[in-house]
Amino acid sequence: MEMEETTICRNCGREVPKTLYCIYCGAPLIGLEAEEGREEKEEIREQAERRMVIEGVEEAKTVAVRGDVEELMERLRDHYIWRLRLCGILCDGGVSEEVFKRLYDEYSTKIRELQGERERLSSRLREELEERRRRLEEARRQLEELNVRAAVGQIPMMEVEEKTPRLRREIEELEEETSRLEAELSRLRNIMSGVKPRELSNLEEIARRSIAALDRLVRGGRLNREMAERVREDLRETLRLLEGVVGDRRRREEELRMELSLLEARYKVGEITASELEERKRRIREELEKLWL
Repeated sequence: MEMEETTICRNCGREVPKTLYCIYCGAPLIGLEAEEGREEKEEIREQAERRMVIEGVEEAKTVAVRGDVEELMERLRDHYIWRLRLCGILCDGGVSEEVFKRLYDEYSTKIRELQGERERLSSRLREELEERRRRLEEARRQLEELNVRAAVGQIPMMEVEEKTPRLRREIEELEEETSRLEAELSRLRNIMSGVKPRELSNLEEIARRSIAALDRLVRGGRLNREMAERVREDLRETLRLLEGVVGDRRRREEELRMELSLLEARYKVGEITASELEERKRRIREELEKLWL
């Protein structure tokens, strides 16, 4: 037996035979379908065009912000490193106090300017992130509410099917935006990003050596006391930045060296054989070599 063709009345939402008029509410079906179909297609086309324009603008803004963040953080990182290396050169007697002070002031002034830019950019991105999170929460709430209203029979399922794709697309876009903004903010917090671990370790050594040498430089008349105290504070700040990055690697290095000492002791008391000792030592040394690459 051939099934009767049916359609959904867009006026009352009921499934009805595909005739000229709805058998329940009397609304026209075929003419109404055609007209609403044309309106729906036109609306979809306009929405798509608007979305393409918006997405194009947003993509351009995203690329611009990402570029701004990378350029800003690279410049800030470079000035921190140059200033630190300058301190190392002073300790080694490779620069006069006059030249040192001139370059040190130049680098310090630029660091303050770049830090100000970083704070302003961070503030703007945090505001954008909060706005995206608010919109994301609202879109999720709307989707949940839509399904609940359909479940209790307040609205037809057809309305849910029509609105759900748009809401899901909006949620996905907002999730991508929040993830991007979180990544940008994370990048703004990490001044030493992009510097290789071994170089970070070398910079940390320069900072410690420079701090230890300041009193000697003052006693030797190569640096005045006021300037030395200013440099000391800056070096301590830089050292905190470096320790935050290399700290985990430093702790792991200490653990591995302790394991090597324990292995030697275990071998001497006869707990492990010579071949076991050499195999374990080989694995530990390989990890130590990779630790600062």
